Amino acid sequence: MKFLLVLLSIISIQLSTPAKSFSWRELDLRTDFLIVRHALAPGMGDPADFKLSDCQTQRNLNVVGRKQAKSIGDFIKKNYTGAVEVYSSEWCRCLETAKILGLGSVEKLSELNSFFQNMSEEQRVTNNFKKWLSESNKNNLKIFITHQVNITALLGVFPQSGEVIAARMKNGETKVLERFKIGMN
Repeated sequence: MKFLLVLLSIISIQLSTPAKSFSWRELDLRTDFLIVRHALAPGMGDPADFKLSDCQTQRNLNVVGRKQAKSIGDFIKKNYTGAVEVYSSEWCRCLETAKILGLGSVEKLSELNSFFQNMSEEQRVTNNFKKWLSESNKNNLKIFITHQVNITALLGVFPQSGEVIAARMKNGETKVLERFKIGMN
């Protein structure tokens, strides 16, 4: 059933057209942010015995995923030199991705947690994230590490593992500015 839901969401995703000439220097900290699907963690969903507090019960990054996370961090550092704030889903694969980026401290943000196991939570989780984002300070570039379902619900795109998306939220509406596929062949 979950496979069917994922397949249907892939089929129904609206294609997003990125900006023709994206400029890191023109990011508007009042509206723009980066959102990243966690680096490669083979499989889909989490095991039946999943516990948020126990990484051994979760799907985790593999060696390729760890290298990919490092490449993502290097890519961001190369292109953006301003201050950043890094927020992560509480899932271990997201937290590990966020830490390996090497961009500073990582804050857990439950509004980024996956709702894959309970798709009926999509609207509530997405609205809570949008509310959090609209009420947050606008001093630094925010980088969010989360899951495919969260990004798809927010932006209408299906990101690959480790994909970095520059996005904008203005007046409650979101749009993709640019997509970067890092460490994927």
